[in-house]
Amino acid sequence: MLVNLLDHYSIIEISGEDHLDFLQGQLTNDVKKNEKKFIYSGMCNPKGRLFAFLRILRVPDLNSTFLVTPSSLADAIQKRLTMFVLRSKVVIQKAENFHLLGIIDDSPKIYIPTDQQLNLPDQTNRSVIILNDSNLFNQIKNEHSFEDISMWIKKDIEFGIPEVMEKTQEKFLAHTCNLDLIDAVNFKKGCYTGQEIVARTHYLGKPKHRSFYGVINSKLSFDYGEQVLENDRSIGTVVNFVCCEDKTHVLFEKTLDSQDDCLNIKGEKLLVTKSFVS
Repeated sequence: MLVNLLDHYSIIEISGEDHLDFLQGQLTNDVKKNEKKFIYSGMCNPKGRLFAFLRILRVPDLNSTFLVTPSSLADAIQKRLTMFVLRSKVVIQKAENFHLLGIIDDSPKIYIPTDQQLNLPDQTNRSVIILNDSNLFNQIKNEHSFEDISMWIKKDIEFGIPEVMEKTQEKFLAHTCNLDLIDAVNFKKGCYTGQEIVARTHYLGKPKHRSFYGVINSKLSFDYGEQVLENDRSIGTVVNFVCCEDKTHVLFEKTLDSQDDCLNIKGEKLLVTKSFVS
């Protein structure tokens, strides 16, 4: 069993009697169907480009919805959501006293109240635990050594889970990051910011870019938003990446007409390992 302290994320707590209706108008997924579940969702600008990619947790006993986001974007997301509250009975605040743990194991050998352990969608060997009990957190910390976060991120990339960071905010369309393929978009729930563009692409258009999983057989230093090249021609962008086990694992978006055997990042060959599009 691998226990990861997911401290590179911040947690934003959304509460109040109107908070589910409020989130329905801001996010691509249906939060009302998300009872005691972990789901993915996008948060778009009016042009349908991703302002954020969120992991959404609901623990019914806490009467709140938790948005998990890279810490570097938390303030911007909180500020943007607050702009749209108006007269709604909604409270938006940082969940400063909560801890988020990631578990990689089919049968976790760790005690935790079942209502606080949420399985990741379609990934039966991973779950997250959201804790606001400092005594229980310290007990887990004393009994289990926290693993390097790289294996957790590698699992994300293998399953096609994107990340939106400061350098890639409002750069990607939802379909570019395959949000429709990881159940991060609900096309029946009604209006939300950017919904017209997302729906038009889904029903009337065909995405020109999609995301793929690739591997570089060495550790390579670059950043989110780094160009992916076909020989010397830019055809895509790094969406998520991690160096793990002497390799660099990359989730990247690219044009669908590029030649997969000619791809590179900063001159290092990028091998396409998995296409998520049938």
